[in-house]
Amino acid sequence: MKKIRPLSPHLAIYKPQLTSVLSIFHRITGSILGFLMVTSFILFYCNLIFVGSSLQYCLLFDFFSLFSTLILAIGYFILFTISFHMINGIRHLSWDLAFGLEIKNLYTTGMIVVGLVFTIVIITIIFQNLFMFNTLLKMFSKGFLHWFTQRTSACLLLTSVICVSVSDSLFLGFIALILVLIHFEAGVHTIISDYMHEPKSKLISDVSVDLLIIYLTKTLFLLLIFI
Repeated sequence: MKKIRPLSPHLAIYKPQLTSVLSIFHRITGSILGFLMVTSFILFYCNLIFVGSSLQYCLLFDFFSLFSTLILAIGYFILFTISFHMINGIRHLSWDLAFGLEIKNLYTTGMIVVGLVFTIVIITIIFQNLFMFNTLLKMFSKGFLHWFTQRTSACLLLTSVICVSVSDSLFLGFIALILVLIHFEAGVHTIISDYMHEPKSKLISDVSVDLLIIYLTKTLFLLLIFI
């Protein structure tokens, strides 16, 4: 009876090494990239046929919005796959030219490949998060901060008025007046940004409102000190 012998090297008895792991991952990443390339061509062909469908755009927008974190993770995985296959491919090309075939060089270049891949992924994540942070800053500077200040100051103002009516405290009354000024400033800035579009007039109006609020706040502080 013929015995069925395992192929050599068999994964169940073969001790994992850096060189073997990188070789296996090179084949896996190549297969993944090939699959992604074929899938991309199919999706591109389908998009050319069904282009212009508003339902398609709405579904894609909802899908990307709902699964944004998952899609971002898939994007990082694809970046890792491309980076690893490209850098390790350069390593394989150097072997074809008879460079770096010594055991010591194999492990050294293997560690360099791993280090470069993770460096690329980490730098991409950092820059992507910085871009998102800058986008949030732009969003705050373009009106969201005024909207948030109006709502927050209104809620705090209502709370302080109730507290003043209950406790009859001079300090709480002072806080309520400060909140009135903050709410007033945010409201006036919103009106200026909505109805004034000429840059110089808008700048002059914003600065004038800020100076007025500073003067009124200083006056309130002086009244609180002398009273």
